[in-house]
Amino acid sequence: DLTIGGALLGGGFSVVTGAATADAGIADNVLATSGSVTVLANNNIENVTVRTGNATLINSQDLTDTSTVGSISLTSTLGSVGTGVGTPVTVQTGEPTGASANRNLEGSLALSALTATEDIYVTSPSDVFVTLVQAGDIVDLRATAIEERNDAAAAADGGADIVGTTLNLVATDGGIGALGQIEILSGTLTATSTAGTDGNISLKDVDEAADL
Repeated sequence: DLTIGGALLGGGFSVVTGAATADAGIADNVLATSGSVTVLANNNIENVTVRTGNATLINSQDLTDTSTVGSISLTSTLGSVGTGVGTPVTVQTGEPTGASANRNLEGSLALSALTATEDIYVTSPSDVFVTLVQAGDIVDLRATAIEERNDAAAAADGGADIVGTTLNLVATDGGIGALGQIEILSGTLTATSTAGTDGNISLKDVDEAADL
């Protein structure tokens, strides 16, 4: 975890956690969990790349063996996360592999810019799985796909997953809420997928009765 009194001005560097590998052939209830990254800054978080490692199980035998990728949480209490479309923060969670059925758990993404006039500009070269993304003004989130997190709590989550006055959501190789509907709270929404038949979009405004 990083707690910063001022801004996180990355200078182009990366914050990276290691990968995790576990052999489930020698014990029961084996977990492979890569490291998470949590950043709390008073001012802007900018010009930085944040990545978490892969989680790999070997010889998985039952539904209790689990591979879990570390999460990413970035919070700015007085500033923005990323400063513009051309100057976003880059995030990427690793890949979970080797477990049975639905026990490969993706790393979640949480982003907060808590002041009323502040924004979030974040991009990812892979899929992102959001828990809560909230900005006082603009949320601009671009990834290969934008999905709700895939753990058991997601099924019971009826609150807004992405919150901002203006939302701009872009998926370049998949859908937006295609694996499970994403709830939003916003006055203005632009949602774009360029993935053709794989680019389904499923969103619901929690202030409205109907799906979008």
